[in-house]
Amino acid sequence: TLYGTDAANGVMVVTTKRGRPGSTQWTAHTDVGVVQPRGDWPSNYYAWGHRPNGTVVQCTNIALAASTCVVDSITTFNPLEDGPSAPFANGNLQKYGASASGGSALLRYFLSGEYNSELGVLRLTQHEQNYLKQLRGVSQIGDQFVHPNRAEKWSTRGSLGATLGSSASVDVATGLIRSDIRMPRDGLVLDGGSLGQGTSDTLQQWFGFRRPGNAMAQTNTEDLIRSTTSVSGAWRALPWLSTRGTV
Repeated sequence: TLYGTDAANGVMVVTTKRGRPGSTQWTAHTDVGVVQPRGDWPSNYYAWGHRPNGTVVQCTNIALAASTCVVDSITTFNPLEDGPSAPFANGNLQKYGASASGGSALLRYFLSGEYNSELGVLRLTQHEQNYLKQLRGVSQIGDQFVHPNRAEKWSTRGSLGATLGSSASVDVATGLIRSDIRMPRDGLVLDGGSLGQGTSDTLQQWFGFRRPGNAMAQTNTEDLIRSTTSVSGAWRALPWLSTRGTV
């Protein structure tokens, strides 16, 4: 009756929250959580030794098999887990919301608002922050470089329903959503070109094609604002005749 022949195979109806007659009812909710790095990255090991003449060298397996060096010690450095160089830190999840509804038999209302925030585990180390500051000649760099993986979302919604006499009604619904999302580019930090070969020096800190500071400076963001508003009315002119309209 309401949807015509398009409803031959059935209809899915989504009914949003609306006010009910009575005193104002308040609700609130919150969720808080922690996002942790996976923490099981493999490490690289380097063997160090000396040649027969006493020269200190990195003693690779090939050189060791050829008896051109002798191993004296083994070191390891994992740029994904070492504190000063690790591009990871704990992130977090946050959600806060509240709503109010109520009204009378002739006028009903519903209002709600919610804020969501998620901070990913990627971060720009302090050493790389200092590098970017020096490179650009600034005292501060934007949070979009320090935390390249973050999402924020704000949403508000409201509805108002009115009964007009015994044969008509009007409903107004409106909603506004805004979201800001930062997403790391493909291969941002987790490729060999950014992380290097598992070693570092005091000058560059990274042996690779790109430093994390340079890689994270490539921003990838999406800002979205979406607003929807609808007005619907119903009028029963006769017991057997009714009219509905939606804008």
